[in-house]
Amino acid sequence: MSKKIFFVTNALSGGGAERVMSIIANYLIKRDYSIEFILLNGDEVVYPLDPSVKITVRPNIKDRDTAAQIKYLHKIMKKNKGA
Repeated sequence: MSKKIFFVTNALSGGGAERVMSIIANYLIKRDYSIEFILLNGDEVVYPLDPSVKITVRPNIKDRDTAAQIKYLHKIMKKNKGA
């Protein structure tokens, strides 16, 4: 069973941190980790990612309310607790 790692970010539409996350994700996926990006405020991905990297885009991305984002992340983590 592989370990699951979540990367949480606003989007993957550019920027240094996003580029580094994509490099790390591609590195870890080759070492039998399960990787998932959770995008809170955008759905554009500009950096190359291994096809087995899962990308989840939060519904209602125009709603940038912090409480709504935390509630969404809690729901995702609860759903994946046994994963």
